[in-house]
Amino acid sequence: MTLNDKLYFIDKLRDKILSLDLADRNEVDKKIMYAALDVVSDTDSGINAYLNLENTEERGMNYIYIYGLINILQSQVSAIQTIYKFFLNENLDISKNDILNGLRVLRNKIFAHSVEIIDEKKNKGRVENKNIKEESGFGIVSDTMKTFYFDFYKVGIEEIDDFKVYKEICPIASNKFENYSMGININYLIRLYSKEVIKILENIAEHLESKS
Repeated sequence: MTLNDKLYFIDKLRDKILSLDLADRNEVDKKIMYAALDVVSDTDSGINAYLNLENTEERGMNYIYIYGLINILQSQVSAIQTIYKFFLNENLDISKNDILNGLRVLRNKIFAHSVEIIDEKKNKGRVENKNIKEESGFGIVSDTMKTFYFDFYKVGIEEIDDFKVYKEICPIASNKFENYSMGININYLIRLYSKEVIKILENIAEHLESKS
């Protein structure tokens, strides 16, 4: 399956949904679902534009490209979850999917909440873990960063299982954990991601066909 297959399934699903009679469904829910459908198409345009970039050594632009791409992938997953819930009436639990869960952890830990200062007063009584330090964070290794590749590293100890984040991200990593760093080849990540998304889109499409 290729990125063209993914675009085909997105277009097919969109055409199918727009042809449905949803008069009996809640108007607000329908508007949210249609908005999610737009997000899926728009983010796919962003993904394809990223893949057509020329590799550059310009650090500032690479930060924008990488941060933007990872957040676009996660936004597309969230939109697909909304569409899935609307039609199948159940939550799409990505925590059970190694690839999509790895992406979620990567986005949350490295790109959304990369630095966390733990308030000991607030933490007291909530988490009884003497191994927690006051600071924990992740960062991108700027010296090895390229348009389609980055290494990330961790500082601080967030919990007893210090390698939990690495274990969850490992299925989408292009090299093994070493010296508190791990590498992400984004072309490789997108290929893995696209295969999983196509499976979900097929599942939604098959469900719609069975109801028509």
